[in-house]
Amino acid sequence: MIKTTGLKEEMEKIARLGATFDEELMDELNELGLEWRDDTRKNINVVSGDLRRSTVFEGAEKHGKEFVIAVSNNMEYAEHYEYGHRQEAGRFVPAIGKRLVKSYVKGQYTFRTSRQRAKAKLPERIRAAISRAEARLK
Repeated sequence: MIKTTGLKEEMEKIARLGATFDEELMDELNELGLEWRDDTRKNINVVSGDLRRSTVFEGAEKHGKEFVIAVSNNMEYAEHYEYGHRQEAGRFVPAIGKRLVKSYVKGQYTFRTSRQRAKAKLPERIRAAISRAEARLK
């Protein structure tokens, strides 16, 4: 006969592992999402401040086995700011009091650049979440 002491406790730890890991990972992803939003806001060229203020992070979500974090902006011109746009050269724009000179304005790629920086931090953040989850289970 084999004696097993502590097996019940270890089985309970294994049962809690998934939920503990998910909780720690969600905390880490929420923190990373806020940093991503702040980085994006910091790098937006400010004219009125509306584009910067309307950049939001709504929290990390888990869909099945996938975790999703997203920074978004619902301003009408956010996409044009990010990717660039065509315009009619020579046209007078009363809002700025000038005539347009260029027929194409290059995009700023602020969201893409800050996304790449956040994505580079992800492996380190996942390791930190795993370490915290393991520490909680000891």
